[in-house]
Amino acid sequence: MMNLPVFLALLEPLPEVPQAPGLESWMNRPEFLLPIGFGLLMVLVVVYLKLRDFPSQRRARGKSTLDAGQLEELLI
Repeated sequence: MMNLPVFLALLEPLPEVPQAPGLESWMNRPEFLLPIGFGLLMVLVVVYLKLRDFPSQRRARGKSTLDAGQLEELLI
């Protein structure tokens, strides 16, 4: 069983942690999210474009390619 003073001390709100003076005003403005969001979007686009070509690159690994003479023979 817990003592009443200890229980009441646990119910008291914790003191607020002081923040840096300029940080609060900076965090209240959402303009800083636009370049971060745009950068993340561009990273996702590049990763998507690279991963989209990955299966074809994996299938082509280790296989010989046609040179111009072989291609001409196949087309005739």
